[in-house]
Amino acid sequence: MLSRSSQDRRQSKPTKRKTEKHEKKSKDSSSKKTRKNESSKKPESTEYLEDSQAVNLYCAVYMPVLGNYYHWAFAMNHRQTRRWHIFQVIQEEEGAPFIRNECQADPNSSASCLRPLKYLGQMRVECWDWLIQAVPAIAVPGVAASWNCQDYVMEIWELLLDYGVIDEAAWNHGYRAMLPYYGQDFGDQGGEHEGEEDGEDERGGEAGGRVLSEAFVYHSDDVA
Repeated sequence: MLSRSSQDRRQSKPTKRKTEKHEKKSKDSSSKKTRKNESSKKPESTEYLEDSQAVNLYCAVYMPVLGNYYHWAFAMNHRQTRRWHIFQVIQEEEGAPFIRNECQADPNSSASCLRPLKYLGQMRVECWDWLIQAVPAIAVPGVAASWNCQDYVMEIWELLLDYGVIDEAAWNHGYRAMLPYYGQDFGDQGGEHEGEEDGEDERGGEAGGRVLSEAFVYHSDDVA
């Protein structure tokens, strides 16, 4: 799936590609466009890596609590160890500044999380620690009318492309998976939780377990 050479793949720290900064995407989902040269063949992101080498990447989508848009979090799951790590920005109350939040928990453990998780793609385990170090560098503007938790997840996904951790085909696959849940109006999709029953999706996202929060995923190991 990764666009780097086999030698580059063995490196634990990705290197940023020398490309122009991608233009910020519009909040209006109808104006969204996938990247040029998009292939009609099955994206590389849907091909499994070996379990010992793979980290599955997801967008966790939660029912709205503050405002009228879905809450998003970026989640990664080590296929071999079953370890989870979640990145998100949250508000303590409506209108409050966004603050960065990380936790080590299965997002399916939240009652408000739509299931199955939105599968984005995979990366190699060597990138796990790098991503944990890289994500905090993403600017969180606090209170911003045109920026929210959804944009934060999109920027993490963009970061992986910028550093060559995923390629264009993988980016497009993940982008299309998130797009139906992007924007202010969650519409008919908020009527039911998808896949409420306990179980496991085809990419290894487990469902069920202890309810951590009615709103977002919190955990005793949360890192703000």
